Amino acid sequence: VAVSPPDVSVMADVASVSDGAVARVYDGVVTDAVLVARLAVEDVRVFSDTGYVYNVVDYGANGADALSDSTAIKAAVAAAQSSTFGGRVYFPPGIYLAQNIGVRGNDICIDMRDGAIITSTSTTLPVFRINACDRFSMLGGMIVGPGKVTPTVNCVGVLVDSLSGAVFDRVDVSGFYHGIRTTDYVTSCRYNGLFIHGIKHTGLWPRSGDIVSGCRFYDIGTLSVHHGLYFDTGLKTGASLTGNHYRSVSGAAVHIFDETGGFYGITCTGESMVRCGYGYLIDSPDARNIV
Repeated sequence: VAVSPPDVSVMADVASVSDGAVARVYDGVVTDAVLVARLAVEDVRVFSDTGYVYNVVDYGANGADALSDSTAIKAAVAAAQSSTFGGRVYFPPGIYLAQNIGVRGNDICIDMRDGAIITSTSTTLPVFRINACDRFSMLGGMIVGPGKVTPTVNCVGVLVDSLSGAVFDRVDVSGFYHGIRTTDYVTSCRYNGLFIHGIKHTGLWPRSGDIVSGCRFYDIGTLSVHHGLYFDTGLKTGASLTGNHYRSVSGAAVHIFDETGGFYGITCTGESMVRCGYGYLIDSPDARNIV
């Protein structure tokens, strides 16, 4: 798919977007601006349906058969990564079999909003590995693993490393060891409207500066040390939890753990918990400003 420079003619269409928002523009129509209003980026990413969309079907994926689509999806991602302007990797409706899809580079959007389902039978590999990306987003769709019983520690729906300012919006993740697993090098991400369920260990690992809002964490964990959300490093800029619901979590709905201390602020608003081992479990010698 050919890549062309941004179409500056659509810039006028985003003049009304509030300061601090990143507007996604598809053929001049502004979408998703609210989801990224907290990101520390003030610009416009332009994706034209003629030059910036990489349809996985065009690279050989087939959402209607039982064959692996990993190679085709990797090719679509590689094409987006090779563009100076990034791109939207689009999944039409269908069920795709894939695993170990690496994503690097800037301005990449994994778009599954039209009803795509990605399944994996691997008990040892993640489905997506997101690494060294700026302005990454994953929108909609379902990521389904081999089930809650069989996955091992590296069987993760989305593994995220060395990334800042990403958006994960309304993604459904189930059947893995961890739902979305992040490293210490991930900051200031937005998780909105996620449904993470049927997870063996922990649903989501938020980091410094993250916002988790309107998410559901159901049927998480098999032991008391498995949690809905797990903070395990010092928060230097805080984090925000708003309107999340935790149900049937074997350990804590939210576990805050740091052997050395250094938590500098977690704000929790409108959270609800049903049949959880603990609500908020604070296990740190120096946790401050938790509201």
